[in-house]
Amino acid sequence: MFICSYTPTKKLRTEFKLRRSKIIELLKKVNAPTRRKQIIELLKNSNWKKIVDDGFLLIYYNQYDEKYKHTILISCHIDSVFKDTDYFLDFPNSEIIKGTLDNSASIAILLSAMLDNQLPANIYVTFTEDEEQNMRGAHNTIDYFKRNLKEVWNKLSLVIVMDVSNKNWEKDVSIENFFIKRNVKNSGILTFKNTESFIKYITKILKKNKISYGIVREENAEEDESWTYEEYNLNVFSLCLPVWVDCEEDDNCNKRLCYNKTLLEHCIKGVITTQQKMRKTKDALIAICNYFITF
Repeated sequence: MFICSYTPTKKLRTEFKLRRSKIIELLKKVNAPTRRKQIIELLKNSNWKKIVDDGFLLIYYNQYDEKYKHTILISCHIDSVFKDTDYFLDFPNSEIIKGTLDNSASIAILLSAMLDNQLPANIYVTFTEDEEQNMRGAHNTIDYFKRNLKEVWNKLSLVIVMDVSNKNWEKDVSIENFFIKRNVKNSGILTFKNTESFIKYITKILKKNKISYGIVREENAEEDESWTYEEYNLNVFSLCLPVWVDCEEDDNCNKRLCYNKTLLEHCIKGVITTQQKMRKTKDALIAICNYFITF
């Protein structure tokens, strides 16, 4: 067996650090109550076109190409349980990130993929409000598609919900809440025999790209926007950034936010993740989107 030993040059190491820090700079900008304005400003001069900005929804797309059979919707909530004064980020070392990452970390990952132009055509992105309460952002997104983007709606083969999760900390990503489209009349839509075949399809892509994963099925997962999109009979799953919570309750805790330890992502003292996990979640998003669109 031939083993290649490779040491990056100083230039490549520098470029890697720059790429690595870009996602962190995005995180710093959106980990704040002004994240909606920051998203609009960051995407203003990009290749992404804003088609909805109603003060509640933000919907973007890059380009629509009729030659592709499928379209994908990426849904990422931008509302938060935290007060304006609660937001914080801390960097104990060059790899560890601690802070109020729900859902600013997912927003930063998604923005990084969008601004680096690493997502294919026929991708629609919705930044939603009200995920933490009544899921109106997800409902309103589907209502807009059905009313105004009928061709896109008819070709919608996959919804990816982006969030953080305190499951599968030892893995690169946590994939959760799998639902499949049933009773399909449109032969152009990608279909699966059952949920397990859908899971196998996604994990095959992750394995090919050397991304480790943990699976959380519906019965063991927390409710998120995927449950809402399932109501509209869509193929949907949640791609989650794993976070870790070292929870030691004290007088400073707001137990209402974490529902007495059942939703630890809301911990007022912050959660922990790594730059490596953020990069891998971004890689997973890019790989899945490219595979589905060109399938």
